[in-house]
Amino acid sequence: MAPEHVTDEEIQGFLDGSASRPEAIRTHSGSCPVCAKKINEYRRLFASLADDRGFDLPPGFAAATAARIARAKRAAPRAWVVNAVLVGAVIAGCMLVASIFIDFSPVWDGLKQILAENFGAKSAAISAAHAFLAALGIKAGLLASAVATMFLIAVADWILAALRRNTTPFIV
Repeated sequence: MAPEHVTDEEIQGFLDGSASRPEAIRTHSGSCPVCAKKINEYRRLFASLADDRGFDLPPGFAAATAARIARAKRAAPRAWVVNAVLVGAVIAGCMLVASIFIDFSPVWDGLKQILAENFGAKSAAISAAHAFLAALGIKAGLLASAVATMFLIAVADWILAALRRNTTPFIV
């Protein structure tokens, strides 16, 4: 039966001085060309690793890395804001479409009542505006939804333009 070869762990221990049976490894590698070759390969590897001086980082590497991290941190809230604006625009669009098919008169009447209770005479102007729109055949809910949608689109445009300029309009 042929003797077993020395394992990689035993060779590494032999070369770094932590092997439990260095004499047996030395004796075996003297008569086994396979293990002798492995020991020489590990010697060359250890010598290369010990001689490794590493490499120099390019000038400004740390500053560039810190700047990239800072940009990534600033970009995270921007992505959230963009998503929030898009969701708001979709909701406003859905409200606009819904206002075509849904009669918002009860909502308008409730709003008029709340305003009348809280602001008195000022609600007369609102009633007059509602009567004017009704005379023209324009649903107040549709007009309110259209105005809200235009407002949200204007706000979304303002935020997205500020983000393109790398400024933050109101984000902390």
